[in-house]
Amino acid sequence: MSGRVTHPSSSAFSDTFATTGEEDPKRARVKLVQDVYEPRHDIREPRPRKRRGCCGKCCLICKVCGLFCYIICPPIPEYITRKLAFHALKRGETYEIHGLNEEDGTVVKLSSAKKAHEMKRIWIETGPKKVRMPELFAWVQNDGMPFVVKTKRGNSLACYWYHVRGGNANTIILFAQPNSSDIGLFMQPSSMSINRLGSAFQTDIVFFDYSGFGYSTGTPCEKNVYADIEAVYDYLRDVKGENVEIILMGLSMGTAASIDLAAKNPPNVVGVILLAPFTSALRLLRNNPDDAESCCLDRFLSFEKASMIEAPTLVIHGLEDGTIPVTHGKSLQRQLKRPVPPFYAKNGDHANILSTKQTMVMHRINHFILNETTTKSKSRRDAAVDTE
Repeated sequence: MSGRVTHPSSSAFSDTFATTGEEDPKRARVKLVQDVYEPRHDIREPRPRKRRGCCGKCCLICKVCGLFCYIICPPIPEYITRKLAFHALKRGETYEIHGLNEEDGTVVKLSSAKKAHEMKRIWIETGPKKVRMPELFAWVQNDGMPFVVKTKRGNSLACYWYHVRGGNANTIILFAQPNSSDIGLFMQPSSMSINRLGSAFQTDIVFFDYSGFGYSTGTPCEKNVYADIEAVYDYLRDVKGENVEIILMGLSMGTAASIDLAAKNPPNVVGVILLAPFTSALRLLRNNPDDAESCCLDRFLSFEKASMIEAPTLVIHGLEDGTIPVTHGKSLQRQLKRPVPPFYAKNGDHANILSTKQTMVMHRINHFILNETTTKSKSRRDAAVDTE
């Protein structure tokens, strides 16, 4: 349930940059980094298989046994889920949080989001450490702001609010990210960066790191994921007021968080967008998305919760998704109480389903935001009545 983008090496930058020419080095430099950060599944060559000797087979058996013992010990479902489902990036790998000390005015590199409460203000610095290109990341400072919220389970979450100029100020997309990612990864120059997504949707968009991810405190677990998205939702209502329109958008593992919150039918949620969703953890593991009953050991029970969502819900899935098969998206579509026509991307896979290069996906999401969310539909009906 992850679509991790690896960092380019310095040699990759130098080798590619040498072929770009000298007519516009700044533009070529920007395009270079954007291209390097794009997922490239088509250029991977299959590795030749090596025959294992007796020693190699014994080592493989030992590794498998060790992994099995690590996973099932202790035999508590919550601990097993944590080891299998959550894969957080190393803190500081994609971004850093800095703050201005309130006491002496010095600049401090924060060790966690919890320290932000001691700062006069905070900001995010991102980008590869070996290659500093401020022009690529100026929008992080100019077009948005980091903030920290505290959950009911006591964890402090690192969040980022991207403001769209000229967009609908009263509508916000609350984005729940996939596994093996953090907000810094979505700040890297690519077709899935926060600023590109916000500009494509012409809507403010809020990202947050789950507990134990990025600079957020706590431990990754299912209960924390649900508490995390609820805390950010409450924060948005407090800041924007009771008339704010919130659209929940989840990608991969983030769909479980979005579905859990949407199933509680909180006020101000006018729509839900599920990108590459899965029905539940065990259903995904067994490749049986339509299993009517859930095992007591199952986790992320989106199959049961989907039928409780009152808000209009859009399902988007890639037909070439090899991580979460499209059958899971179709199964959830059948469970929904207020489904809108889904979109199954012909060339979509798990890594590129939210890419702004997927023009049909972007068009479908924009149509949903403008025409199919609850509040927007009501406004059109009221306008039609007034004209009559």
